[in-house]
Amino acid sequence: PVTVPQKQTEKLTWNLKKGSTLRDGLTEWASSSPCGNSTWNLVWDTPVNYRIDAPLIFRGNFESALKDTLMLYLSADKPLYAFRNIAQCVITIKDTQQE
Repeated sequence: PVTVPQKQTEKLTWNLKKGSTLRDGLTEWASSSPCGNSTWNLVWDTPVNYRIDAPLIFRGNFESALKDTLMLYLSADKPLYAFRNIAQCVITIKDTQQE
């Protein structure tokens, strides 16, 4: 019998550093996350930006870390929402739920 090695799913760690901003952190994450033959591009389409007051750490893939991060801000004065365009590898951050 032939044994085919199982692909190991690597859990990545995503950090947002105290003193940085949400925009800077998510932009860094996107630029280091593969999308097709490139990386994700983050478009920040809102004047809202939050300062990171305490270090945040997430584990998983880029999209799950992004989702988990934005969930933390759902009760903020201005929640933020992510919209994904897979064909163009673009994630747009807005302060409304409308694309």
